[in-house]
Amino acid sequence: MPKDRGQSLAGRLRSAIEARQAERARVKKEATQRHERIQQERSQFLEDLRGFGKSVGHLSVSGSSGRVVFRFDGRELRFQARGSKETVQVSGTDLPKRTHAFIHEELNRWVLSIPSDAGRTEQVIFFDQGLERLVATALAVIARDEDPG
Repeated sequence: MPKDRGQSLAGRLRSAIEARQAERARVKKEATQRHERIQQERSQFLEDLRGFGKSVGHLSVSGSSGRVVFRFDGRELRFQARGSKETVQVSGTDLPKRTHAFIHEELNRWVLSIPSDAGRTEQVIFFDQGLERLVATALAVIARDEDPG
């Protein structure tokens, strides 16, 4: 009688289980790295918004590490990062509810998502088209085209 009864099968099963565990660990590590990268991107996004507001010079800029608020002429535009979500909620004067910004991973760019009354969602690249639209709507400030002459 063979002495290794089931040992060959046991070795194959052990290898399959170890491969499955390694795959789970790899997926978990990638998810953690993705989450950390998106959190860093979100923090940088809010810092970029703060810098933008200060560069304009006429906006009141306030907030905290997870929040930026622009105020001008009694109107307001707010950016709020909540929890571990990958989005930044955008609210303010005359803006539709559920407006938010998110990083589009394939484009590696921030995108503004604006719901419409018809149940559709419009998406535009955030810097500069989306931001310009938010400022025009929420703060009622429209950028003038550069005078070529």
